[in-house]
Amino acid sequence: GSLVWDDVVLTAAHCQGAPFDSGVLVGPYILNTLSSDAEFIDVQRQVPHHSYDSITEAYDFMLVKLENPVINPNLMPIAVNSLKENPMSNDVLTVIGFGTLLEGSSNWSNQLQEVNVNYIDYETCDSLYNGDIVDSVMLCAGVPGGGKDSCQGYSGGPIFDQQGTQIGVVSWGLGLARENFPGVYSLVSGARVLIDATLSHIS
Repeated sequence: GSLVWDDVVLTAAHCQGAPFDSGVLVGPYILNTLSSDAEFIDVQRQVPHHSYDSITEAYDFMLVKLENPVINPNLMPIAVNSLKENPMSNDVLTVIGFGTLLEGSSNWSNQLQEVNVNYIDYETCDSLYNGDIVDSVMLCAGVPGGGKDSCQGYSGGPIFDQQGTQIGVVSWGLGLARENFPGVYSLVSGARVLIDATLSHIS
């Protein structure tokens, strides 16, 4: 997930439940440690998008309300995109997270990973996924020929542009870094109105 307010985390609705039962570790670079002044904060409630569809993965967003705001001033909330024209075709985007490095692996990286991928326009990606991409709330990113992607364990994490603005949330895809099957992300601009309204209600 990503910190979008001092006491709210944005993640994927398909992560709802057990992953957040014990709380949230904000700001770690090493998995499950209080590295770099990270803070562990209990969760008050989980608020998935009311239109989330677990079959199509449309509206795969969830806000997690923390019991307390983050104290460390260095742990700043990320800016969340609201512009429909951002990103544009072939823009370089960055994904970060703790996940596996190989398809089918059960070994998670202990160190925060990042990878740069390129935005892929809706028409191209929808064709690759046989019409399964919902234009208003999904975006695709990858590299020609495959080889770079988010993986298992990255779900709910952010993909952001070169200015550090969050564009999407890691949602789904076919395999890992496969040619012609880019990663699919929930497009935050498509749900920004509801995200803001929910933020105002819970925080």
